[in-house]
Amino acid sequence: MSFEGMNRRDFMKLAGAAVTSNFIEKKSFESIDDDTPSNESIIAVFETLIVGRQSKERRKAEDSNGVYLWEVEFEVGDGFVEFNYMRKGRHEVGGSASSTKVHVIYFDTDGMPEGGSDVARFSNGQWTRDEAFFQELEDSQGI
Repeated sequence: MSFEGMNRRDFMKLAGAAVTSNFIEKKSFESIDDDTPSNESIIAVFETLIVGRQSKERRKAEDSNGVYLWEVEFEVGDGFVEFNYMRKGRHEVGGSASSTKVHVIYFDTDGMPEGGSDVARFSNGQWTRDEAFFQELEDSQGI
């Protein structure tokens, strides 16, 4: 299957991530500080989005404050979806971020990005989901 001519709604249906009303913010995880989630917390966000699909780690980078970049991908059709975590700040690998977030990026069969959006933000010691992303996901799945 090719992503060519596929609209974002159809792509999200194909991606098929589960949606839960309580997402991650109601789960209890220790955070390193208000802008730095624990590894367990980051994994929980990825697991909520990937929902048992076979995934692989593309890249992970850490510094003295913990993980600052973590990319996980899974195949969808002939392309793939990447979830990208980046901690707030300037970093040696991966650039910089103005806030701590998980972002989704859609790639076509040639590995070219086809778009993306914010999925979740970590602030004041907790995760909050990006409502626009989840509403689009819910709408695409008829939830």
